[in-house]
Amino acid sequence: MSKFSRLGNDLYTGRKSIDFVGRTRVWYTISGVIIVAAILGLTFRGLNFGLEFRGGAQFTVTMSSGQATQANADKLRNDVAGTGIGAARQVVVTTAGKNNIIVETAGSTLVKSIGALAFGGFIGVVGFVAGYEATIPVRSLIGPMIRVQGIAVGSRARFEAMNRAIAKHKLRPMIDSSFPLEKGADAFRHLKSGRHFGKIVITL
Repeated sequence: MSKFSRLGNDLYTGRKSIDFVGRTRVWYTISGVIIVAAILGLTFRGLNFGLEFRGGAQFTVTMSSGQATQANADKLRNDVAGTGIGAARQVVVTTAGKNNIIVETAGSTLVKSIGALAFGGFIGVVGFVAGYEATIPVRSLIGPMIRVQGIAVGSRARFEAMNRAIAKHKLRPMIDSSFPLEKGADAFRHLKSGRHFGKIVITL
């Protein structure tokens, strides 16, 4: 990641440059390939229209290949639950592939979220998941130079307009696989594996 940061800084300051004009045909070709791939993706796969938000926080812990085991997930669950933070008592820890462990906690307060940020961090406040009021120490905003931005979830009129757009354009969610109710455990195991692409459906 640091290499990309240095490259971005060098491009910004002019120490390095990319000759787009001199290699016009090359960049036009690359752009054309990307555009064709995007069109083919929309044609054969369609749009994946969906937004999932349950509140709380989700963190992905990346580690060396093969270390994202259930044993490490259980250890991480115990460590997070043992922090003494109320919102972390019901933590859910699952493996996702060979390199990732996903940690999910219940909804927390804005103050606790600010306290967990790194320097220059960002918080998106979606709706009123953590309540309607919050008392924030101004020093906790200025010191680490963090940003807090409100994100509206939309009105009923917008929700109905969205549904009309979905019906008009015949948008369908991306379905990875379907499982009958009696094989619900298999569906959750498939979700836990992290190998799915799209929605996992349980049929009734």
